[in-house]
Amino acid sequence: MSTFPIPLNTNETILRSDEKANYAKNGPIGYNVISGTLWLTSQRIVFQPSLFGGAVAYPLSHIVKASRSDQPIYKASPAGNFVFNTTYKAGLHLEFDNGGMEYFIPEEIDAWAVAILEARSASPELPYSKIPPTHSAVEKGSRGMWVMLGVFGAIVLLFLCSVAACLGMTFILPLLAGSSK
Repeated sequence: MSTFPIPLNTNETILRSDEKANYAKNGPIGYNVISGTLWLTSQRIVFQPSLFGGAVAYPLSHIVKASRSDQPIYKASPAGNFVFNTTYKAGLHLEFDNGGMEYFIPEEIDAWAVAILEARSASPELPYSKIPPTHSAVEKGSRGMWVMLGVFGAIVLLFLCSVAACLGMTFILPLLAGSSK
Protein backbone atom coordinates (compact mmCIF):
# COMPACT_ATOMS: atom_id res chain seq x y z
CA MET A 1 0.00 0.00 0.00
CA SER A 2 1.35 3.44 -0.95
CA THR A 3 1.84 6.05 1.72
CA PHE A 4 0.07 9.37 1.41
CA PRO A 5 2.65 11.72 -0.22
CA ILE A 6 1.86 15.04 1.48
CA PRO A 7 0.98 16.06 5.02
CA LEU A 8 -2.70 15.82 5.91
CA ASN A 9 -4.44 19.04 6.93
CA THR A 10 -6.27 19.40 10.21
CA ASN A 11 -9.40 17.21 10.23
CA GLU A 12 -8.51 15.74 6.83
CA THR A 13 -9.13 12.02 6.36
CA ILE A 14 -8.43 9.67 3.45
CA LEU A 15 -11.72 8.48 1.92
CA ARG A 16 -10.47 6.24 -0.89
CA SER A 17 -7.41 5.42 -2.98
CA ASP A 18 -6.52 3.63 -6.21
CA GLU A 19 -2.93 2.41 -6.64
CA LYS A 20 -3.49 1.58 -10.33
CA ALA A 21 -4.72 4.99 -11.41
CA ASN A 22 -3.37 7.15 -14.24
CA TYR A 23 -3.14 10.89 -14.79
CA ALA A 24 -3.26 12.66 -18.17
CA LYS A 25 -0.66 15.36 -17.51
CA ASN A 26 -0.66 18.31 -19.90
CA GLY A 27 2.64 19.04 -21.63
CA PRO A 28 3.98 21.38 -24.31
CA ILE A 29 3.17 18.85 -27.05
CA GLY A 30 -0.10 17.24 -25.99
CA TYR A 31 -0.28 15.11 -22.85
CA ASN A 32 1.52 12.27 -21.15
CA VAL A 33 -0.28 9.51 -19.24
CA ILE A 34 1.45 8.79 -15.93
CA SER A 35 0.76 5.80 -13.68
CA GLY A 36 0.51 6.23 -9.93
CA THR A 37 -1.81 6.38 -6.95
CA LEU A 38 -4.91 8.55 -6.71
CA TRP A 39 -6.32 9.55 -3.33
CA LEU A 40 -9.53 11.26 -2.33
CA THR A 41 -9.49 12.92 1.06
CA SER A 42 -12.18 14.89 2.80
CA GLN A 43 -10.48 18.06 1.48
CA ARG A 44 -8.43 17.27 -1.65
CA ILE A 45 -7.84 14.97 -4.58
CA VAL A 46 -4.17 13.93 -4.75
CA PHE A 47 -2.16 12.01 -7.35
CA GLN A 48 1.36 10.66 -6.74
CA PRO A 49 3.29 9.29 -9.77
CA SER A 50 4.75 5.79 -9.35
CA LEU A 51 8.24 6.70 -10.57
CA PHE A 52 9.21 10.35 -10.80
CA GLY A 53 7.63 13.66 -9.98
CA GLY A 54 5.87 15.32 -7.12
CA ALA A 55 2.31 14.91 -6.00
CA VAL A 56 -0.47 16.86 -7.68
CA ALA A 57 -3.16 18.06 -5.25
CA TYR A 58 -6.34 20.04 -5.84
CA PRO A 59 -8.79 21.28 -3.19
CA LEU A 60 -12.26 19.75 -3.52
CA SER A 61 -13.82 23.15 -2.80
CA HIS A 62 -12.73 24.38 -6.25
CA ILE A 63 -14.16 21.43 -8.21
CA VAL A 64 -17.41 22.38 -9.94
CA LYS A 65 -17.89 19.16 -11.92
CA ALA A 66 -16.68 15.58 -11.61
CA SER A 67 -17.96 13.22 -14.24
CA ARG A 68 -17.16 10.32 -16.51
CA SER A 69 -15.85 11.39 -19.91
CA ASP A 70 -15.91 9.00 -22.83
CA GLN A 71 -13.08 10.94 -24.52
CA PRO A 72 -10.44 8.30 -25.38
CA ILE A 73 -7.08 8.77 -23.68
CA TYR A 74 -4.01 7.17 -25.23
CA LYS A 75 -0.84 5.98 -23.50
CA ALA A 76 2.38 4.85 -25.19
CA SER A 77 4.73 2.74 -23.05
CA PRO A 78 8.19 2.05 -24.47
CA ALA A 79 9.65 -1.38 -23.65
CA GLY A 80 13.00 -2.01 -25.28
CA ASN A 81 12.61 -1.76 -29.05
CA PHE A 82 8.82 -1.87 -28.83
CA VAL A 83 6.13 0.60 -27.86
CA PHE A 84 2.94 -0.69 -26.31
CA ASN A 85 -0.10 1.51 -26.87
CA THR A 86 -2.98 1.52 -24.43
CA THR A 87 -6.30 3.20 -25.07
CA TYR A 88 -8.45 4.17 -22.10
CA LYS A 89 -12.00 4.49 -23.36
CA ALA A 90 -13.03 6.82 -20.52
CA GLY A 91 -11.61 9.00 -17.78
CA LEU A 92 -12.59 11.02 -14.74
CA HIS A 93 -13.04 14.59 -15.96
CA LEU A 94 -12.70 17.32 -13.35
CA GLU A 95 -13.67 20.93 -13.99
CA PHE A 96 -12.60 23.71 -11.65
CA ASP A 97 -14.04 27.12 -10.76
CA ASN A 98 -11.22 28.88 -12.65
CA GLY A 99 -12.16 27.07 -15.89
CA GLY A 100 -9.37 24.52 -15.44
CA MET A 101 -9.68 20.85 -16.37
CA GLU A 102 -7.89 17.65 -15.43
CA TYR A 103 -8.27 13.98 -16.38
CA PHE A 104 -7.56 11.04 -14.09
CA ILE A 105 -8.14 7.38 -14.90
CA PRO A 106 -9.10 5.36 -11.81
CA GLU A 107 -10.51 1.84 -12.07
CA GLU A 108 -14.03 2.82 -10.94
CA ILE A 109 -14.61 6.15 -12.71
CA ASP A 110 -18.29 6.59 -11.86
CA ALA A 111 -17.78 5.74 -8.18
CA TRP A 112 -14.93 8.26 -7.98
CA ALA A 113 -17.07 11.01 -9.53
CA VAL A 114 -19.87 10.40 -7.01
CA ALA A 115 -17.44 10.25 -4.08
CA ILE A 116 -15.74 13.52 -5.12
CA LEU A 117 -19.05 15.37 -5.39
CA GLU A 118 -20.20 14.02 -2.01
CA ALA A 119 -16.93 14.95 -0.29
CA ARG A 120 -16.89 18.38 -1.94
CA SER A 121 -20.13 19.41 -0.24
CA ALA A 122 -18.50 19.16 3.22
CA SER A 123 -14.95 20.24 2.30
CA PRO A 124 -13.49 23.49 3.63
CA GLU A 125 -12.45 26.34 1.34
CA LEU A 126 -8.74 25.85 0.58
CA PRO A 127 -6.43 27.79 -1.77
CA TYR A 128 -4.96 26.17 -4.86
CA SER A 129 -1.47 24.77 -4.36
CA LYS A 130 -1.29 24.27 -8.14
CA ILE A 131 -3.52 26.01 -10.68
CA PRO A 132 -5.17 23.51 -13.04
CA PRO A 133 -4.60 24.11 -16.76
CA THR A 134 -7.43 26.01 -18.42
CA HIS A 135 -7.45 23.74 -21.45
CA SER A 136 -6.83 20.05 -21.62
CA ALA A 137 -4.58 18.47 -24.21
CA VAL A 138 -6.79 15.36 -23.98
CA GLU A 139 -9.62 17.24 -25.67
CA LYS A 140 -7.27 18.92 -28.12
CA GLY A 141 -5.25 15.80 -28.90
CA SER A 142 -4.52 16.90 -32.47
CA ARG A 143 -2.59 19.93 -31.15
CA GLY A 144 0.44 17.75 -30.51
CA MET A 145 0.30 16.44 -34.07
CA TRP A 146 0.34 19.97 -35.53
CA VAL A 147 3.32 20.93 -33.40
CA MET A 148 5.20 17.83 -34.55
CA LEU A 149 4.33 18.54 -38.20
CA GLY A 150 5.62 22.09 -37.73
CA VAL A 151 8.90 20.81 -36.27
CA PHE A 152 9.37 18.32 -39.13
CA GLY A 153 8.51 21.03 -41.66
CA ALA A 154 11.13 23.33 -40.14
CA ILE A 155 13.73 20.55 -40.32
CA VAL A 156 12.97 19.93 -44.00
CA LEU A 157 13.12 23.67 -44.74
CA LEU A 158 16.46 23.97 -42.92
CA PHE A 159 17.83 21.01 -44.91
CA LEU A 160 16.71 22.53 -48.22
CA CYS A 161 18.26 25.89 -47.34
CA SER A 162 21.54 24.17 -46.37
CA VAL A 163 21.62 22.25 -49.67
CA ALA A 164 20.89 25.44 -51.62
CA ALA A 165 23.65 27.31 -49.76
CA CYS A 166 26.19 24.53 -50.40
CA LEU A 167 25.31 24.32 -54.09
CA GLY A 168 25.38 28.09 -54.40
CA MET A 169 28.80 28.28 -52.79
CA THR A 170 30.24 25.78 -55.28
CA PHE A 171 29.35 28.17 -58.10
CA ILE A 172 30.02 31.49 -56.35
CA LEU A 173 33.46 30.69 -54.90
CA PRO A 174 35.11 29.88 -58.27
CA LEU A 175 33.65 33.09 -59.70
CA LEU A 176 35.02 35.12 -56.82
CA ALA A 177 38.40 33.39 -57.06
CA GLY A 178 38.55 34.08 -60.79
CA SER A 179 37.66 37.78 -60.44
CA SER A 180 40.47 38.42 -57.94
CA LYS A 181 43.22 37.57 -60.49
